[in-house]
Amino acid sequence: MIKRIARRLLRILRGDPAKRPHPAQMSHRELVQFLRKIDPWDKKTAVYEHFKCDPQRGRWLDWRGGPPPAASMPSLVPHQGKINYGCGDVLLQGWLNADIISIDDPRYVRINLLESHPFESSSVRLAFTEDMIEHLTQAQSIFLLSEIYRALIPNGVARLSFPCLEGVLRKHYTPSTAEGVMRGEIEAYEIWDHIHFYSMEELRLVASHLGFREIKFVEFGISDHEELQGLETRDRQIGLNLYAELTK
Repeated sequence: MIKRIARRLLRILRGDPAKRPHPAQMSHRELVQFLRKIDPWDKKTAVYEHFKCDPQRGRWLDWRGGPPPAASMPSLVPHQGKINYGCGDVLLQGWLNADIISIDDPRYVRINLLESHPFESSSVRLAFTEDMIEHLTQAQSIFLLSEIYRALIPNGVARLSFPCLEGVLRKHYTPSTAEGVMRGEIEAYEIWDHIHFYSMEELRLVASHLGFREIKFVEFGISDHEELQGLETRDRQIGLNLYAELTK
């Protein structure tokens, strides 16, 4: 009750976000952030109903005043068919490496992977990501995987390496005593800013739903595809990480 009253007072002082003017066009992440500031949920719904999605441009358009002017199509980033998503400072030779940080290197492009990716649909042969997806919420990771799927050519393959729920439970939540569970939360989540760990079955469920026709679990550095062999850099995480290849 006290928290609810405090939120109401804060809204009065700041003004109700649901009534604030907002851009007629927002990116997907901008709309998510805008809705996050609105409380309670029924006001979120009222604002959300103002918008229609333009998936080709990765935008949300406010139609309350009639059809808004069309947003310009995003500029596409050229590549040679291989994308290393969420690379950090590990740049793979022969790949286009993509992340949100600033790196001055011709092999690198700075993009927000939580917005529509600037890659042409059905243009990527191979995708790779290592120790990145666990830093995303479930909704964000589904968005990322859907964009990877869109960009892949038919029979294109995405290789994922990440700490999985099975490995986290073994390493950080064993024994499952009260102390073990408290340590697990700190050591597996808080210290490393980890948010969500996929299990094998959850990844299979999500990938299949998005359209991937084959989900194969593999070993560290091993692949039937020569260009996907030996990509992982964190051998100390064998037993913690899951290695999967998703085929479109």
